[in-house]
Amino acid sequence: MSGKNQFPSVPDRTPGDDGPALARWISLAARAINSAMRGQVNAVHRAADADFTLADNADSTVLVDERLGYYSWVGFMPMTANAAAEIGAGTLYVEASDMKAGQLTVRHANNSQTDRTFRAVIIG
Repeated sequence: MSGKNQFPSVPDRTPGDDGPALARWISLAARAINSAMRGQVNAVHRAADADFTLADNADSTVLVDERLGYYSWVGFMPMTANAAAEIGAGTLYVEASDMKAGQLTVRHANNSQTDRTFRAVIIG
């Protein structure tokens, strides 16, 4: 069995064995695929990693998460009015060159606000 947030691996079996463990796994896989095709990807976050605040008096903030990779898509949901204003101003962005395995650099306006807090979702 895999970790809590991972799909279980295919059960061990011998050739010709179509036992109940394999049937259960196939049923789980079909359910997961059908859900994903309906847009229900069951994306999860860990509470400690979900929220982050842009650095004050700086023009960038590094977001660290083991799930990040060069081809990840990261969505930012503003949790405060100042965070929403950052998005509205068009000053929040990520350059492709700032995406690495396990981290990315978020570019933003340089000001003294300490409450530009976002919740992030990572896909891929």
